[in-house]
Order: sequence, then C-alpha cells, then structure tokens
Amino acid sequence: MMETLQINGENIQDYKLKSRNDRIDRMTKNYGIEFGRILTNIESKSAYYLNLWCESTLRLLVNPPLKGEITKGKLKIRGLRLCVQTNGMGIKYYWIEQRGVKVGKKFFMKIEDGYLNYGTEEFN
Repeated sequence: MMETLQINGENIQDYKLKSRNDRIDRMTKNYGIEFGRILTNIESKSAYYLNLWCESTLRLLVNPPLKGEITKGKLKIRGLRLCVQTNGMGIKYYWIEQRGVKVGKKFFMKIEDGYLNYGTEEFN
C-alpha cells in the first residue's frame, strides 16, 4: 500500500494547489493596486488639463471676459455652460457655450494604451 505525502496534514497535491492559488491572489491584488495608481495618475492629469483649458477659455474668449475668482454666480449671469460629449471610442469632447453659442475650440481627451492624449480642435 502506498502512502500519500503530506505537508502540514494536507495531501501534497492539495498543498501545491492552495499555494498556487495564494500566489495568483497576491499577483492579482498587486496588479489591481498598480492599475489603480495608473488610473489615479491619469485622472489627476486629465483634471489638470481640463481646468487649464477651461480657465483660459473663460478668461480670454468669453464676452465679457471673466476677471477675478470664477464663481457659480458669474457663470450663471453670463449664461455659460460646460458641455460634454462622449463617444463609444473612449474620447470625451468638452466645449463651453455662452447663451447657446459655442465659444472657443473643443477640448478632447482620449486614454489609450495607458497614456492620456488631449488637445483642441475647431468646431465642424
């Protein structure tokens, strides 16, 4: 009769499977943490560039230009809105409207292959 090898009271096959699953769980957790860091970094960069574009448009291209602190009241009095359009390809377009008229250029952001691509383009 052949005896099965045991480690800590478990069959060797069960022990190998359990340690393999533990390693996979640790790797998955580490990848999840790293992926979260990448997303946080991309989100903070995208928010920075969007704020930069928005503030420069409000200070230079709106009629009359905003001066001082940008507040909700100033935006409401001048009839300003930030419009957002998302297409199915992961591109977000932003533009500012003043009383229904588009002001300045469209700002776009696209995340592909872990990199943030952004820029402006003219309205069609």
